[in-house]
Amino acid sequence: MELVSVNLAQVGLRTLKMTWLFFTVISSSLIQLLGETLSGELRMESESEKTVIDKIKDIIKTIRIPLTNFFI
Repeated sequence: MELVSVNLAQVGLRTLKMTWLFFTVISSSLIQLLGETLSGELRMESESEKTVIDKIKDIIKTIRIPLTNFFI
């Protein structure tokens, strides 16, 4: 029976990089979607649409701030 040693620091770093990449892709996609939505025709938005857009903006801020602080 062989014992396999695992460097937990390397595993943790790889996991962190994958998580960072995932959140970067998601947030950039949301920003692009939001930009396309805002650059479209100007029209009156319903309250529910405004609420959804505000929630997306809050999610993007929540994702970006911790990742930015981590890599500085």
